[in-house]
Amino acid sequence: MPIEDDSWIIESGYGQNAAACTAYAVRTWLTDDPQEAVWAARQIYEVADYAAQNADASIDLNDLAVESRLLATAIVQSALRGIDDDLGRAESDLDILALRDIAMREGLEWSLSFP
Repeated sequence: MPIEDDSWIIESGYGQNAAACTAYAVRTWLTDDPQEAVWAARQIYEVADYAAQNADASIDLNDLAVESRLLATAIVQSALRGIDDDLGRAESDLDILALRDIAMREGLEWSLSFP
């Protein structure tokens, strides 16, 4: 991950959220603390929000309604639906390998579905 003195590129934001999500997921596995899973899901939301910001040059981050506008984007709504779907699957009878395969396939599909 870049440090403050490094040049920032758009992909840096995606990398930071991915690294944080992975760290929280590992901590969930190690501690069985559901709050860590919440933080991991929050990183997914954050990366979708970041993608929505980068996809629309007309977004004004100083606008008071910017969060509502970003929340309504297809990118963010798709990520939130994915989180909801995953929570439902986690409560199902699927084994860990099936859950992993679904998450990998859908995550890849999601990442390729937006510019």
